[in-house]
Amino acid sequence: IYLFKKVHSSIREDIKNAQEYLDGNQSGSNRTREVLRMLGAEDRVPKWWDIQPRPTALSASNWMQDFINRVEGINEIAKTPPKEIGRKKPIWLGGLYSPEAFVAASRQEIARSKNCAVDSLSLVVTIDDSGDSLGDDFIYHGFTLFGAECDQSKLSLSDLEFQKLKFAHFQWKSAKERKE
Repeated sequence: IYLFKKVHSSIREDIKNAQEYLDGNQSGSNRTREVLRMLGAEDRVPKWWDIQPRPTALSASNWMQDFINRVEGINEIAKTPPKEIGRKKPIWLGGLYSPEAFVAASRQEIARSKNCAVDSLSLVVTIDDSGDSLGDDFIYHGFTLFGAECDQSKLSLSDLEFQKLKFAHFQWKSAKERKE
């Protein structure tokens, strides 16, 4: 959440300064002119706005929509009691800046609740069309599967370019639980 606040503050300040410059109310700094050049002429966002490196550059409009979606997701998480995050309402795992940290934390939480070693738990993923909890799971949405298809949590190779998956349920289970 801190990273989002920091980036959001930077974006607001840059946009405010650009507006003041365009209205003739202040002289433009190099940073303000750079923001205007990148957003206008190049249809890109300033690199200091993007915390997450991307393999390909997004246009300014696509980047802004992605940022809005991420902020909305973070706002939903911020309104959720900590013990319920990803439990009762699905979250967009890909919208987090450190999704691997969230998955690791979920494993640690389950190990703590089951009073067992983290290393004794393995991930079991169930894909389905329901965002309803399966019990002791974390629910995510927004996954896309490439070069394969998933039907009732069964994966198979496919000629499909991609398949959007509805919900992924991550469950951390011990060896004993997996045998049951």
